[in-house]
Amino acid sequence: MDDERRLTPTAAHRRARAITRFRTEAVVLREAWRAAALRRCPERTGGWWTPAVDSLTRAIAETRDPRPACARLGRARAAAGMGVDDTLADLTALYRQLPAGEPPAHLVRTLCDSWTAATLVPDHAAACVGALPRLGSVGQLRVVLKEIARRACRAGVPLGNRHVLLVADLAVPPPAAGSVPSPMAGPASSPMTGPVPPPEAGPATPRTECGEDQAIAEESVLRARVATRFRASFPDGEPIIRLWPGGYVVPTTASAELAHRTVVLSRGLARIGLATARLWCQDLPDDIPATQTLFRHLADFRHRTEG
Repeated sequence: MDDERRLTPTAAHRRARAITRFRTEAVVLREAWRAAALRRCPERTGGWWTPAVDSLTRAIAETRDPRPACARLGRARAAAGMGVDDTLADLTALYRQLPAGEPPAHLVRTLCDSWTAATLVPDHAAACVGALPRLGSVGQLRVVLKEIARRACRAGVPLGNRHVLLVADLAVPPPAAGSVPSPMAGPASSPMTGPVPPPEAGPATPRTECGEDQAIAEESVLRARVATRFRASFPDGEPIIRLWPGGYVVPTTASAELAHRTVVLSRGLARIGLATARLWCQDLPDDIPATQTLFRHLADFRHRTEG
C-alpha cells in the first residue's frame, strides 16, 4: 500500500493497465490450453483446473521463470492420479498455444521430477518422511524406518518380523552365471518369471533442445516412468525412496503378496526397457540401532554403483 501511495496518477494508471493486460493474456492462454487439453481427454472436464494452472499461465504471460509453477503443476497432477505421460501431454498442449510449440527441456525435467517426488512419497507419507530437498537419501530412509519401528513397538511386534526392505538396483548389468550375490542382500527375490515382455513404446518425450539438456530431460522422464511402475506395484502409499541413481528401496510389510508384487514390478520395469533390473528383499533387524549396519551397506553399495 505504501508503494502505491507514492505512485503518481499516471504511473498508477500504467500499472493497472499492465496488470489487466497480463491477467487477460493469462486467461486467454489458460482457456486455449484447457480447450486443447480437453479435446485430448474430455473425461477430465471437472478435474483439469488446479491453482497451479493459473500460476503457470500467469508466469508465462508475465515472462517470469515458470519452473516453480511447473513444479506445482507436476505435484498437483500426481496427486490427482494423472499419469506422467498424460501430464507431459498436458504441458505440451499448453506450449502448442505458444510460438515455441514444444516445452523447453528444463521445464520437462522440472515437471517430471516434481511428479516423481509426489508419486514416490505421497502427501500422507511425507508427513513422517519430512520435507527433504532430494528425492531420497539414507537419512530419509532412516526417518521412515524409525517411524515404522515406533509403530511396531506399540504393537509389541519386533520390526524384523513384520517388515522387510525391497531393494531395486536398475543400473547394474545382470550378474554373471555362478556369481556370488551381494553381501548386503538378504534372500533374493526372483526378478522375472517367463519371457521378458517387449518394451512399451509410450508417448515420446517432447523434443526440445538438443544435446545435454535433452538427455537430462529424457532421464527425468524415465525416472517418472520408473516411479509409475513402483507405485502400480505398491499402491497403498508406501514411501519409495531413491537412494542413488538407479537404486530404490521400499519399506513394506512382509507377506505372501510381496513375491507377486515383486514379479509385477520386474515385468513393469522390463516393459520400459529395464529388463536387467535386479530386485531383492533385505531383512530388517529387530531394532533401529542395529539398522546402522544396514545403512552402511546401502551407502557402500551406492558409492560402488556411482563410482
